[in-house]
Amino acid sequence: MTGNFPFKFTADMATAWRKVKGEQDEIFTIQDMLAIYKGQSDYAKHNNRVCQWNQFVKDFCADRRSRYFKQKMSVAAILWQKVKQERWAKVYSTDLLEQYEDLIETYRK
Repeated sequence: MTGNFPFKFTADMATAWRKVKGEQDEIFTIQDMLAIYKGQSDYAKHNNRVCQWNQFVKDFCADRRSRYFKQKMSVAAILWQKVKQERWAKVYSTDLLEQYEDLIETYRK
């Protein structure tokens, strides 16, 4: 069918499926899904930024130094806003705690 073994859904395919279900698109077909798989359709594009945010939060929470903050998600959000504005990779680093200490100090336990 696809010529690829093992077959795996792509992020765009999963996004398309959520769109089909959400909009109750009754004319969407398997052929449409295969076109997405082959990169021949942009019916729905996966937002990679969501994955970056999820990984950022996961890495922030895994950092032992994050346990010293109340409202961890607020601190992660502040750091993420700063990281998003920069040209470097959108990843968590312990260095961010020092770099933006003045912005997150009020969240310490």
